[in-house]
Amino acid sequence: MKKNSTAITAIIVVIALIASAGALWAGGAFSSEKKPAAPTTTAAPVSDSKDSPLPSASAKTEKAALPMLSTGLGNLFYTCTNDGVVAFYGYSDGVFTAVDGAKTTDVSLTVNSSTVSAKIYYINYEGKTIGYGLYTSQTAEPVYGYEYAFFKLCDLPQGYSASGNYLLMFDSNKADFNSENKRYGECFLYNLSTGKASFAFKQNNRSFDLRGLYRADFTVLTNEAIAASGSTFYFLSGRFYDFTDAKLGDLCDVYARSGSSDTRYITGVLGQYIKSVNGGILVIKPCSGGFETLLYKGSSSESTKKYTGDYYADYIRSGDYLVSVKNGKIYNLVTGEEKALGISDANFVPEVACVTADGSAAFVRGYVRSGDSFTDKALVYSAGTAKIYADERFKNASNPSFLPDGKLIYWYPVENTATPYAYDIVTL
Repeated sequence: MKKNSTAITAIIVVIALIASAGALWAGGAFSSEKKPAAPTTTAAPVSDSKDSPLPSASAKTEKAALPMLSTGLGNLFYTCTNDGVVAFYGYSDGVFTAVDGAKTTDVSLTVNSSTVSAKIYYINYEGKTIGYGLYTSQTAEPVYGYEYAFFKLCDLPQGYSASGNYLLMFDSNKADFNSENKRYGECFLYNLSTGKASFAFKQNNRSFDLRGLYRADFTVLTNEAIAASGSTFYFLSGRFYDFTDAKLGDLCDVYARSGSSDTRYITGVLGQYIKSVNGGILVIKPCSGGFETLLYKGSSSESTKKYTGDYYADYIRSGDYLVSVKNGKIYNLVTGEEKALGISDANFVPEVACVTADGSAAFVRGYVRSGDSFTDKALVYSAGTAKIYADERFKNASNPSFLPDGKLIYWYPVENTATPYAYDIVTL
């Protein structure tokens, strides 16, 4: 992958991968180390030719004070300001509309002998509860060990639901602020009626990192792990790996909670991927020559497909899909199905990808290198056809994803304006 900052690029492949794009915070409490140049916000000229901007007829450009992130509940989205004010929005036919009815609760969680507090804004939407909050040392009284904590409140897995009790977590990595794929390293059971919280998982023998703080990868939840949980509660842990040279996400274990017992269930998992499939749990593990997907049912496991190459260097994962950087193919991790994206330029290097749930479309952001120069590109795949586009806005595009109606959305910063973000909604 390209390291040169001038080569930050956009390839948009529209096939069913949900964006695993890196988080972007432009301005506010946390700024990126290298502030990107302001992209254009004007409508692209009408053109369907290769290496042209996206045709204006297919793209709707809007400005916004904050990027909107999916809650994972249908058409419901949310925004969060730098000082922790959360608002909810419903999406319909290319338009976001404010949703009323949010409530608040003040929470305080004690970790490392420090108490991290935040106001949680939550809402009941179509029978499910979802909420968010933010602590930063710049907007609240500093506490030892934490500059930042992003909170999420949600329903417990069905097998662990109880009246008044919810799952309350926080992610302490500020780079994740605008990411839809957060890793929650502190996980609690929270009672909305009493305000009481307790650790969701056992903390026995939790060790310390080099700063003298509890290891943040001791028990970790992701949206995928929560979705895979039912009567058994699954979570991730890096506790048996050396934190000085390995991070959760490179290699971790899957733990299973059954009743009050936490069991190390699957070891050596790549990419934090966990999926409930056919009555079992699907994960990715290293194997000779590359890696493979394995389906675990109880104490038995079955290899479902093997892949060549390095999982992290040669592939981009979006939900249940992998986009190969080497051969330009998309792979469905669940079914093993593969298809070619139709990348005609051999010098095209994908950097960020998202794919629709059915794999029919994909957006890939990347670049083409020619000598010492780099050109930002986007690959759009839809209905079996791929086109490559060039547009300045792709350089800083973040969080590409597919909306519930199948349209593509991605965000980019706009400097020196009252509304510092812009987004495109693209009909494929």
